[in-house]
Order: sequence, then structure tokens, then C-alpha cells
Amino acid sequence: MKRPLSDFASEPIFTARAVERRTGIAEHTLRAWEQRHRIVTPTRSRSGQRLYSERDVALLHWVRGQMLSGLNISQVAARLEHARQNNEMIWVDTPPDMERVLPVQKPLPPTSEWAASLYRALVSLDDTRATRILEQTATDYSAVQISVEIIDSAWQALTEARERGEILAVQAHFGEAFLRGYLQSLLSTLPQQPTAPYLLIACAPGDLHEADALLLAVLARLHGYRAPYLGPSIPVVDITACLRHGERPAMIIMTASERESALALAEAQAAIRRASGQRTDFGYSGRAFDREPGLREQVAGVYLGPGSKQALAALRATVPLGS
Repeated sequence: MKRPLSDFASEPIFTARAVERRTGIAEHTLRAWEQRHRIVTPTRSRSGQRLYSERDVALLHWVRGQMLSGLNISQVAARLEHARQNNEMIWVDTPPDMERVLPVQKPLPPTSEWAASLYRALVSLDDTRATRILEQTATDYSAVQISVEIIDSAWQALTEARERGEILAVQAHFGEAFLRGYLQSLLSTLPQQPTAPYLLIACAPGDLHEADALLLAVLARLHGYRAPYLGPSIPVVDITACLRHGERPAMIIMTASERESALALAEAQAAIRRASGQRTDFGYSGRAFDREPGLREQVAGVYLGPGSKQALAALRATVPLGS
């Protein structure tokens, strides 16, 4: 089945090695095509790593199909440039023999194994090993999988182990700081489309636990939203200043990890509405509302659900990307 290239997502989530696995195009060939023919133009992470989108991968499938029909790469590049200059639609269909040219892959270990390895590295205060683990996962898993199934799982494991008294506070703080830094670095590399819906995401006043809000900001950005992350324990006065002097957001999303911050969130929403003098849509989530569902009745707005994946799905239903 053919699909227009524009149907594919443009968020940069795949490393060069992941693209090689999906297309059969070697990394060195991919770099040569970028430099000589500008077939694709990957986004660069802060560390200089190339990141490619689903649209890039689909385009590379199209390039392979053109070459299998007898064209050389220069001819394909010329055809692609002509299509771009004349706004001609490119239709993509995975070549029927693509499975034959792809390298044989061993089954990937479940992400739960990587999350457990990451947790062990962090409680051992071994940031070198933790960094190596995340570098290894980047070759086989998307940024969404790494964020949700590996980083968030390891972060939850740290929180739960600390609450049970199985690890020291210093171990939990070390691990949380490492994971926070990774997600913040990832967030800074993700582009924002100027016409996409605008969200403000922050922790509730008094809430210093950033996992839920930071992860949601990363996922929202990966899926095409403009979603700055404001940080932990944001004062109401700062949020109202953003509303008075900046663009009005489609939604303000705040997370609460503890009962006290969930109740403070309800008060903050009322204060924000009074101070901003405009209609404001709110979304909220966080572990406090998962542990004590009754708190949801005291907070205005849309409850985005337990877990980051559910929160993202609820967000997409409430604030569609086309809005």
C-alpha cells in the first residue's frame, strides 16, 4: 500500500544505526548520501548524534525502491530535488524484497531488562555504566521507548525502593539527578513546530518530583507539540506572568506526586484563572492522583490518566495536533 511521504511523522527519534536496521542502508552510505546528495538532513543532538524521523526512514525506503528499479543515486537525488522544487507528492511503498536485503536481526531483549540494568547502575552510583546502557539502547529503540519503558521504569524503581527503605536517599538522589539530566538534554534537542499547539508543563507548587512532568514534556515534544517544561515547584505568580506577557497556551498541565501538592494544585488553578483574567484550560496527572483517586474531584480540568503513555493519549484526544 502506497502512502504519501507527508503522512509519516517528522519527529527525530531514530539513530543512524536504528535507521540501518530498518532500511538496510549502512551508516557510512547514509552519511555519504547526506553530504553529497542531501537525500535526508538529520537533526543533531547536543552531543552531535544524528537523529532521523519516520519520514526520513520512509524516504530512504523510496530511494532504495528507485535504485532497485535501475537508477543510480545521482539520478534518484535529481528526481527527489525536482519533486521538492515543484512540490510534487512522493508516494512511498516498501520494496517487496526489502526483507531480503535487511540484515538478520537477533531478537531484542525486553526493555524491562534494560530498565533493571539501568537501575542497578544508578544505585551503584555508576554514571559511566548508566551512560553506556543508554547509548546501547539508542541503537535499537526509539526515543519514546527509551523514555517511557526504560528511563521512567528505572525512575519509578528508584522511588519505590527509597520508600521501602531498600536504598539510601543518596542513591535515589544520584539516580534521579542522572535521569533528570538525560531527559532535559533530550528535550533541548527536540525541535518545536511554530504552528503546533502550545502547552505549558510544570510541577505543582511545592512539588519537587519532576519525573511525571519532565517525561510528559519530552513525549509531547516528540509527538509534535510545542511544550516547554517550566520546572519543579513553579510559583503561581510566575505562571500568571507567562500568561499575561506570552502566548496563551492551549492547555496548562501540572503534575503532583504528593497529596499536599495535589491540593495546592487546586488552589493554584483558581489563582491562575483570577490573575490571568482569561479562560484557561487545565490538564493534570501524577502519582498523587493515581494513589488517591478521590483527589481528582478537587482539581479542575482534564485528568490525563495514570502513566505517561495514557497521559499522552489523553492529551492528544483533548488537544489534537491539528487544533
